[in-house]
Amino acid sequence: MRRELVIGRPPMCIRWIAAHHGYIEGRQFRDTQVRGPFRSWVHTHLFEADGQDACYLEDRVEYELPFGWLGECLAGAVIERKLERLFEHRHRVTREENEQEEASPPRRGDAKNA
Repeated sequence: MRRELVIGRPPMCIRWIAAHHGYIEGRQFRDTQVRGPFRSWVHTHLFEADGQDACYLEDRVEYELPFGWLGECLAGAVIERKLERLFEHRHRVTREENEQEEASPPRRGDAKNA
């Protein structure tokens, strides 16, 4: 399966196309850049059980910036900080959404209610 993201606004937008693969039920899946801003990008989403109703989410990202050492020198530290903030935000939102779902009463017809 492929997904496309558009980053930015015209005329400065970037199309980022990723293929999803490496799916292991209840354990992981991967996004690999097909086309986009990086020379290469592989993002593995890992889920590690923590009891019956909880898990840890781990993101492993391997990437190379375009333009080799020049890209690394000019943008490496900035990209690293942006990625750290992005994943901190994503993990916080995921945790908050799960906490809200746990706190809300089961809906009628929900599997929890059966």
